[in-house]
Amino acid sequence: MDSASRNPLQKSVYESQVIHLHMYIELLFHYQGHLSDLEDRIVALANEME
Repeated sequence: MDSASRNPLQKSVYESQVIHLHMYIELLFHYQGHLSDLEDRIVALANEME
């Protein structure tokens, strides 16, 4: 157990996972912005049709 806690690769794996998670969250926020724009366009088109 002691040697596992001193493993330098474990830290880099953890940091890599954090970086990937951060990138994934940023991607989701970007996608959410596109969906919001699309919703606004749909509402505007629906209002034009009324």
